[in-house]
Amino acid sequence: MSAADIHIVLDGHRRSYQPGETLSGEYQLESLSITEPAAVEVSVIWYTEGQGDEDLAVHYFERLDRERRPEVDLRRPQR
Repeated sequence: MSAADIHIVLDGHRRSYQPGETLSGEYQLESLSITEPAAVEVSVIWYTEGQGDEDLAVHYFERLDRERRPEVDLRRPQR
């Protein structure tokens, strides 16, 4: 597989969010042929740092698999 340029743009162009706020945006893979990749995994994780215990958890996970969703063209922006 060739290297791909991955573009992620968050709505509002922010890098941090408070509990309860909505995180949204889009991603796009460029420099790929139509048959690459066979699958992509998209996830949103959160973590805390600072005083006390550090926590980490997966908030959202989706696997886009060409076998199950052949209509998805990852060269086009996805939300």
